Amino acid sequence: MLSIYSLYAVSYSMCFYSIVKDPVQVNQYRNSILFFNVSTAMYCTPTLIYLAGFLHSFSFMKTDRQEMFTARNLGYYFTKKVFRFLPLVVVTLLLALFIVPLIGSGPVWNWYAQTIEPCRAFWWTNLLFINNIVPYDSID
Repeated sequence: MLSIYSLYAVSYSMCFYSIVKDPVQVNQYRNSILFFNVSTAMYCTPTLIYLAGFLHSFSFMKTDRQEMFTARNLGYYFTKKVFRFLPLVVVTLLLALFIVPLIGSGPVWNWYAQTIEPCRAFWWTNLLFINNIVPYDSID
């Protein structure tokens, strides 16, 4: 239940800050009960990551002690995690590289185009999960 609330609070706060155009409006919303979710969202993300890590470790520890750290078992966990995240990465790349440029405009659009440009050149590093290593001269 806590993880569901964490997901709700994080997504709600991201949506809230993306619709508020005037920072002065945030002061008006501060007294609202819905703003409580926005102001506490920064605590929900670490909670969600902690719970996910705890549950993953707990499921890993339920295996037999002799089979726990074998190459086959560790390879199974690694491939399961890769095949779980790879479709999400592919969809995110496709959206960021092909769909969002078709629907985007505005004063911040040049910043988005500059930010996404290294992703166009090094898209393959995201698919191999080495995007923090390979473009070593990039600031991103």
